[in-house]
Amino acid sequence: MKKFYSIREVCEMAGVSRATVQRRLDDGTLQSIKLGTARRITVSSLNGWLGGTLAEETACAVRGR
Repeated sequence: MKKFYSIREVCEMAGVSRATVQRRLDDGTLQSIKLGTARRITVSSLNGWLGGTLAEETACAVRGR
């Protein structure tokens, strides 16, 4: 299982726009790290925002598993 997700992956999993994810990053709802020039959102932060195991189930569906 992944430990970090890109903003695009989070948008797909949550069914929201990039702007919504950016607002959640700005207001501290979602936590992220910088890897070079890329921003990655932590799984624990995403789980908290999406409601626990929902993030894991959604991630599997997005990846086609």
